[in-house]
Amino acid sequence: MDVMFVQDITGDSVMLRWDARNLILEVAKSDISGEVALGSFVEVTADGGLAVSSATWTREEVLEVERRAAEMKEALGWADG
Repeated sequence: MDVMFVQDITGDSVMLRWDARNLILEVAKSDISGEVALGSFVEVTADGGLAVSSATWTREEVLEVERRAAEMKEALGWADG
């Protein structure tokens, strides 16, 4: 199963899909906005559904993820602008 981090941005949920080395493989909008709290972990189940974990990240950890995501997007040429 893939593990994703969900970050709520202006009412939309943005999913960052990670591989085993914590590299971002995919950034995608989700249709579960409002159902998942900031910092929640979401698992994609074998049948394609979503399961929300009770584990959450601190604000500092969220900021670190945002920083790393921006660096990775820039390195991959995905940066906006």
